[in-house]
Amino acid sequence: MKKDLQLIKSINYLKGSQITAVWYERKLKETNQYHTVEDAVYFQTEKNKVFKIYSADEMEIKWAFGICIKEVKKWNNQRPTIDYLTEYTNNINWHKYVGNTIVNLSINWRYIEESAKVFHYSGGRDDYPQSLIIDFDNGSKLFIELAKILPNNEIELGNNILALFFDVTARDTYYNNVSLRYY
Repeated sequence: MKKDLQLIKSINYLKGSQITAVWYERKLKETNQYHTVEDAVYFQTEKNKVFKIYSADEMEIKWAFGICIKEVKKWNNQRPTIDYLTEYTNNINWHKYVGNTIVNLSINWRYIEESAKVFHYSGGRDDYPQSLIIDFDNGSKLFIELAKILPNNEIELGNNILALFFDVTARDTYYNNVSLRYY
C-alpha cells in the first residue's frame, strides 16, 4: 500500500505542469501511431523539474514490471551520463503536448490473471500499474503503456518496454490484440 501511495504522490507532482522538453532513453521504434522506448521517458517542466517515467518492479511482483515515475534531482549533472538519450521535444507527435498544461494523470491498474499467478507469481498483489494516461488542457491525451508491440501487432503485457500512444484510436487498435504473455 505504501508503494501505491508513493506512485500516486509522484504522478500528482506533474499535475498542473507544462512539458517543455522530452527525451527518450534507448528509443526502439517510431511510427506515426506510437513510439517504443526501452529504458525511460523524461519530461522537463516549465519549473525546470525533470521527471523520469520508466518500468520497474517497485511493487515487488517479481514477474511483471509496473510503470513508475520519479523526479530526477540534479538533471544537468545526470543528463550527460545517460547513454542513448535523444531529445524528442520537436518531434511532430509531441507538438500537441509540449507547452500545454497537464490537467489530469491516471494510472491504469491491470489485474494479474490467475494463470500467471500459478506459473510466475509469488507476491500478495492482484494488480500492477500497467499504464499512465495524461490529459492536457487542449483535450489531448497521452497513453504511456508497459507493452511490447510484436510484429503481428499484438501487445505483450508485463514487460519493461514503454509504448507511447498519441491518440486513443491507435491505443485501442493495438489493445484489441492483447497477448497475455507475462514475464
